[in-house]
Amino acid sequence: MNICFLNSGFERHGGIERVVSVFLNELANRENMRIFSLSLYSRGGDFVYSIPDTVQVDYLFPSPLNMRKALLKGAGSKIREYIRKNRIDVLVACGVIYFPLACLGRKGTGCKIICWEHTNPASTHDFRFEGISRKYGAKKSDLNILISQSGLNYYTRHFRKDGNLLIHNPAARELFEKPASYCPDSRKLISVGRLTYAKNYPLLIDIASEVLPAHEGWTWDIYGDGDERAELEAKIIQKGLEGRVVLKGTVSDIYDRYPEYSALVMTSRYEGFPMVLIEGAAKGLPMVSFDIETGPNEIIRDGINGFLVPDGDMAGMVEKLHTLIEDTDMRHHMSHQATEAAKRFDLSLIADEWEQCFRRLNQ
Repeated sequence: MNICFLNSGFERHGGIERVVSVFLNELANRENMRIFSLSLYSRGGDFVYSIPDTVQVDYLFPSPLNMRKALLKGAGSKIREYIRKNRIDVLVACGVIYFPLACLGRKGTGCKIICWEHTNPASTHDFRFEGISRKYGAKKSDLNILISQSGLNYYTRHFRKDGNLLIHNPAARELFEKPASYCPDSRKLISVGRLTYAKNYPLLIDIASEVLPAHEGWTWDIYGDGDERAELEAKIIQKGLEGRVVLKGTVSDIYDRYPEYSALVMTSRYEGFPMVLIEGAAKGLPMVSFDIETGPNEIIRDGINGFLVPDGDMAGMVEKLHTLIEDTDMRHHMSHQATEAAKRFDLSLIADEWEQCFRRLNQ
């Protein structure tokens, strides 16, 4: 069975790119399955995520172009030719922007299409025609994969009653290679994610300005880069938090760094499915997150492995962080529970669900 993932490539850091790379590594090792990766174009440079040599990586065009130009230059017919040449049985569109291209490209080939939603369909507007692309793909695909319960509910209400399936994103296998070891003496909080509007980091800095001054020696590190970096640096200075809230940039060894921290905090306005919470949980970190629509309440059990705070409730977030910082025994208990919770996102289990979908579609 030949499976192709239509995606944006692996030359840059990103949530979708990371998850797709995890799946390619897992599925490439399975019997009777050949894996392909197809992107519009190469950005040049080395891959930031490891891809097995057994995965065939290809591009439709030799140089960068946007989706509109790609369609005008015959991207649909190019995909059709690619499907036939490589005898692709199932084409997986990784992200809404690729939904129409996948559905148009498979015409007349017999190839099955899976539209894999990676965001919150109710509130995400990352590009101009996102709503149209989502609706077209959701109705034309053979199967829609949703990564959160709220996403599944949205598709069922707005697009079609059947042909939708919930499969959570998995935790990378490397997260479980070393046993979680919680550090009770750590006085560091961590947040991870691109420095963009969705992550709500300006509010995080406001929260830090209420929390950190009350706890001597505690600091807060933020990993990631993005368009808001200059704005956040200025706000850190404005709040007098230099050296206490630190923008660490993007690193390649984030899994090894989690054990240095006491708790993981997420202040996002929205998420597709918050992989960072799964990663933190796998490494034994208590979690504190706003209870946004997609994801946190499927990972965090309030008061058990972390805290869920009403969306946007800054005072509530400050209160929970004070509580967690001041109660070492609570952090220890939540650390153990977090590790247990992460096990249900085991890569092998979730890849089994995907493989079952491929086989059902290919019958």
